[in-house]
Amino acid sequence: MLKQRLLDFLMMHAGEEYNQRQLAKALNVSEPAIMKAIDTKHIKVRRAYNQKLITLNDKQETIWLKRAYNLKLLATSGLLTQLKKKLPGITVILFGSFADGQDTNGSDIDLAFIGEKINIDLSSYETLLNRKIHVSHYDELRKINGHLRVNILNGITLHGHI
Repeated sequence: MLKQRLLDFLMMHAGEEYNQRQLAKALNVSEPAIMKAIDTKHIKVRRAYNQKLITLNDKQETIWLKRAYNLKLLATSGLLTQLKKKLPGITVILFGSFADGQDTNGSDIDLAFIGEKINIDLSSYETLLNRKIHVSHYDELRKINGHLRVNILNGITLHGHI
């Protein structure tokens, strides 16, 4: 379904604007098909000069949808399975803009590992997800400074418990 393909493309390239022609080329469809597929509930269209520029909107419902999309990306990439397999006894929390659904195309993925320090190579997932994965190791949650601890606690626990 073109509506979903368009929405997925814009979520993958969040923060960027595209004109009709660019989207039609990227999705291999006609330009009029792009305009018909736009769901104004999640997609914003603005006029600039003689073009319509298309991007994700920043409404709360779209942010929730983006957050779910990000979790789906992590799950389908195999990263969650790998973390569970390689990090028994370690709590893994996704935090930051990627967890909040407010990331852009250039944002990284922030993970907090709480427990024994274990090195794990995530470079293949960085390539697959086209994002840098930033891992922070902590012995205990209570030893993390206040503001950062709040950000981590507001994140999404991917493995283990708090």
